[in-house]
Amino acid sequence: MLRNVKRLLIGNPLPSQRAKHERLILPLALAVLASDALSSVAYGPEQILLILTQGNQDALFLILPVALAIAALIWVVIFSYRQLLQVYPHGGGSYSVAKENLGVFLGFLAGAALSLDYVLTVAVSLAAGAAAIYSAWPDLHVNRVEVTLVILLFMALMNLRGIRESGWTFGSPTYLFIGSMFILLGVGFWKLIAGVSAAASPDVLTVTHSLDWFLILKAFSSGATTVTGIEAISNGVAIFRDPQDQNARKSLLWLGILLAIMLLGMVYLTQHVGLSPKPDETLLSQLGRWALGGSLLYYVLQLSTFLVLFLAANAAFSGFPQLAAVVAKDGYLPRQFRNRGDRLVYSNGIVGLAFLAGVLIYLFGAETDRLIPLYAIGVFTAFTLSQLGMAVYHNRHRQSGWRMRAALGVVGGLLTGIVALIFAVTKFTEGAWIVVILIPLMMLIPYTVHAHYTATARQLSLKGERNLPRKQPVVAVVPVNAIHRGTLKAIRYAESISPEVHVVHIGIDAEETQRMKENLERWCPDVKLEVLPSPYHSFLQVFNEYVESLQQSHPGVFLTVVVPEFVPKRPIQQLLHNQTALLLKLQLYGKEGVIVVNVPYHLKV
Repeated sequence: MLRNVKRLLIGNPLPSQRAKHERLILPLALAVLASDALSSVAYGPEQILLILTQGNQDALFLILPVALAIAALIWVVIFSYRQLLQVYPHGGGSYSVAKENLGVFLGFLAGAALSLDYVLTVAVSLAAGAAAIYSAWPDLHVNRVEVTLVILLFMALMNLRGIRESGWTFGSPTYLFIGSMFILLGVGFWKLIAGVSAAASPDVLTVTHSLDWFLILKAFSSGATTVTGIEAISNGVAIFRDPQDQNARKSLLWLGILLAIMLLGMVYLTQHVGLSPKPDETLLSQLGRWALGGSLLYYVLQLSTFLVLFLAANAAFSGFPQLAAVVAKDGYLPRQFRNRGDRLVYSNGIVGLAFLAGVLIYLFGAETDRLIPLYAIGVFTAFTLSQLGMAVYHNRHRQSGWRMRAALGVVGGLLTGIVALIFAVTKFTEGAWIVVILIPLMMLIPYTVHAHYTATARQLSLKGERNLPRKQPVVAVVPVNAIHRGTLKAIRYAESISPEVHVVHIGIDAEETQRMKENLERWCPDVKLEVLPSPYHSFLQVFNEYVESLQQSHPGVFLTVVVPEFVPKRPIQQLLHNQTALLLKLQLYGKEGVIVVNVPYHLKV
C-alpha cells in the first residue's frame, strides 16, 4: 500500500539513462532558477522604504540612490559568477570555490552560510507569497501558517517527481510575473508622462533633519535581499542541457538585465508616485492599484507575484540538494545526500530542505518581517568567499587577463563582505544574532561527519593486514516464546550453521513452559529447551545476561543469535503483534562479538 501511495505522489522510477533527458532547456532552467532573484523585487524595495520612513518622511528621496547602489551590487555579483562558471563549468558554487582556493575551513563556512540561506529562501518566499495574496483578497488572511505549509508540501512532492516535470509546472508563472511587471512599469511610466500622480512629487520634498547614516546603511542592507538568489544558477548548473556552462552564463546575463530593470523601475515609480508602506498591503500591490486600478491586470499581477514567490522557494529546491550532493561527495555530509532517488533527483536533500523550512515557517508564523532579519547574511558571506576565492585562483594560475579578473574578485568580495557586515550589525538585535551563532555551529557538522567516515575507513582498511581472519566455530542461540512453524524454521536454520544450538525460553508461566518442552521434544528431539527464570518479567535484560555469559564461556566463537519472526501479509497487521523480535535485535546490534540473524516466516493470511 505504501509503495502504491509513493508511486501515486512521486511517479514511477526512471532509468538512470534518462538523467540527461531530465535536464532543462535554457528558457525553462532560467525560469526555475531565476525566480528566487526576480521575486525579490516583491519585497526588496518595500524593505528599503520601510527603513527610510522610520527616520522621517524627508528621507524618501534616498530610495532611488539606495536602489542604484543595490543595482550596481547586482552586476558585480553577476559578473563574478559568470567568471566563476568559466573556471568551474560544472557548478558547485561558493562551496567548491572557497574549499579549493581558500581552504577547507572557509569552504565549510561558505557551505554552511549558503545552506542556511537556502532554507531561509524557502521560508521568506512562501511567507511573502502569502502576503501578496492577502493584499488582493484580505478575506483570505486566515490560517496563514497552515496554508503555507500545505503549499510547501506540494512543492516538495513536485520536486520529488523530477526536475523536468517540476520545470514545466513551475516555469510558466515566472514569465507571467515578468510580463506583469513590464506591463506595470509600462503603464506606470505612461501615467507619469501623462501627469497622473497619487501624491506629491518628491521634487518638492526637502530635508529638514540631518541624515542618519546608520539608517541609510540599514535601508541598503534590507534592500540588498534583492541580490539573493543569483547564486542558485551557479549551484544548479546540473539541470541545464548541454552545453551546461554556456547556458548557465547566458542565464546569469539575462537575470541581471531583468532584475535591474524591474528593481529600478519599481523604485522610480514608487518615489515619484509618493507611496509609503502599509501594514495590510504590500508596496507592489499599492503600485499595481495606482497603475492598473481594479482591473483584471491588477489581479493577474498579484497572482503572478504570489506564484513567483512560491517558485523562488522552488529554486532553493534545485540549489540546496545540488550543494548537499557536492559536499557529501567530498565526504563532509552523510552519503545519502549524494544518492539520486527513483526519479533521478536528490530526494534526501529535497526532504531535508522541506523539513527545515517547515520548522522555520511554523516558528515564525509565516511572517515576512520576522524572517527578513535572518535573511541574506548567509548568502552575502558565500558571495564574499566565492569572489575572494576566484581572486586567489587567478593570482595563482595567472592566465591571460588574470589581473582584471583578480581585481574584480577582490572588489566584489570586499563589497559583498561589507554588505554582510552591515546586515549583521544593523539587524543584529532584530534576529540576525541567530544566524551569527547558527552558522559556526553548522560548520561543526562536516567536521563531525568527515571524522566519522575517516575513522570508519581506518578501522575497515586492510592496509598492513598480513593474514585473513581465521575460521571460528559458530554457536547458535534461538530465543523462542512458543513452538510453531516459525520457530521450528529458525531452529532448523540454526542447526544448519552450527553443531551447538541453544534454544532459550524466558520462563514466566510454568504450565506453558512444560508444554513448550513437550512440543520441542516431539518435533526436535535432539534439541533441549533451556529455561531462564524471570521473576520480574524482564525478557530483554534476562536474555542479554544469558548472551554475555555465553560470550564468557565460549571465547573465540561466532556467537549467532537466530531471531524467528513472522511477517503478516499486510503491514498494518504488524500492529496487532508485539515487537519483541524488533526490540531484541535493536539491543543486540550494539553488542560487540554478537551476530544477529533474522529468520522470517511469511504468513498467508
